[in-house]
Amino acid sequence: MVLLVLISSFSSSAAPKAVSTVSAITPVPSIPDRTLKYYEVGKTNGPVLYTQKTQYQKAEDGITIAKSVTTDPKGNVVYTETIKSKGSFPIYQVADVAQTKRHLEMEVKDGKVYLRTKTLASDPKDGPKEEVESLPEHFITGAMAETFAIEHFTELMAGDTIRAKMAILEIREMVSFKFWNKEITKFNGREVMIVAMKPSSIFISFLVDTIYLYIDVKEKKMIHYVGRTPLWKEVDSDLKALDAEINLD
Repeated sequence: MVLLVLISSFSSSAAPKAVSTVSAITPVPSIPDRTLKYYEVGKTNGPVLYTQKTQYQKAEDGITIAKSVTTDPKGNVVYTETIKSKGSFPIYQVADVAQTKRHLEMEVKDGKVYLRTKTLASDPKDGPKEEVESLPEHFITGAMAETFAIEHFTELMAGDTIRAKMAILEIREMVSFKFWNKEITKFNGREVMIVAMKPSSIFISFLVDTIYLYIDVKEKKMIHYVGRTPLWKEVDSDLKALDAEINLD
């Protein structure tokens, strides 16, 4: 499991402030804390753009709570996120995008998926918004893509294409994605399966290049990622959605 929220950033807007409380939480020795380092695509020997640190805890009934904080090179917090999940199935997710001053939420309840956004703007049209969707059979958020791929490791290794609907928090929509085994190769001396991940929507596929998850074949965990992130980069005084390479400790 990894806290990437890979694709929650298709558009911009405004608002921080995220809180999530869960009872009966105990430390989980089997899920170590994790650090992600973001780089320009093709420049993993260059400067680190952002650093994300994630802490995991376990609640009752196999529920996992993951909390992450992402900072820029100056130590400024640019993104925070809390996810409550069971395996690859997300139950609740809340994120604050400081760069766009935007608050994002996803909640699964009574067979429905609730997607909410909020900004700090005082204009009523920028106030809280919500979309409600029926819960699909295979449902994930970007943060659960790694876990979903590993749960289907055997099928992907066999050449099957796996599909799931993903909640795109930023635009409050569900988008179908397909996953397939692009190739088995070596990466940093390790045998990896490169899992390609692409939106089925032709329109969304024009906005987001194919994403690649590098899964260590022996350890069955993601060690590298290439593609869309929930973060942003300033280009000519304007914020642009960030595609990056990410190394995972």
